[in-house]
Amino acid sequence: GRGNDLARSLAFPEDVAGLADLLLHGNDAPCDVIALGDSVVIGNVYCGIDSVSNAIINTNRRLPAKLVYRLAPVRAILTWRAPRFTLTIDGATTTVDAHMVVIGNSGAYGHGLNIVPSARVDDALLDVLIVRNGPKRAIASFMRDAQRGTHVARPEVSVQQAREVTLAADRQVPVCGDGEELASLPATARIKPAALRLIRP
Repeated sequence: GRGNDLARSLAFPEDVAGLADLLLHGNDAPCDVIALGDSVVIGNVYCGIDSVSNAIINTNRRLPAKLVYRLAPVRAILTWRAPRFTLTIDGATTTVDAHMVVIGNSGAYGHGLNIVPSARVDDALLDVLIVRNGPKRAIASFMRDAQRGTHVARPEVSVQQAREVTLAADRQVPVCGDGEELASLPATARIKPAALRLIRP
């Protein structure tokens, strides 16, 4: 996508010569994927203010990517209220008012956000990040922290690992994967270990 987040998280080179060298000499390595209904997602599945922002981003293709990725959350916040999510994580069900739920495989999205720093594409696990409800004014500082991955230390943030997650909510919110709206609630995401092989540095 426009953010190149998966490539960045896998430390792919950005120059042509580096990419050519990677094709010639890179390592063949396994990569997990997320199964979301009939869709396959390599990076992350997310639902909440970030998926609403994603819908705004996808209607603004003419603006520079970095600009629209920073403006979209501001616009989304104006009318946002946190849904009440019901999460079933490896069979255990919990209910929480939350701004967002991110089911991470690569952990990077949003044109440079390190949203789930613990996520790895080859550990056969999903890393589930939940940002519980709080003042909307705190979302801007949250986004700044997410560029460095330090947001996971905030009290409203929790992360746990799982193999299967079912999301539901008290109203419809887009369910996105790697920049595209892919599902409606309720939706189930499952890890598919080593389903792909990638040429990696």
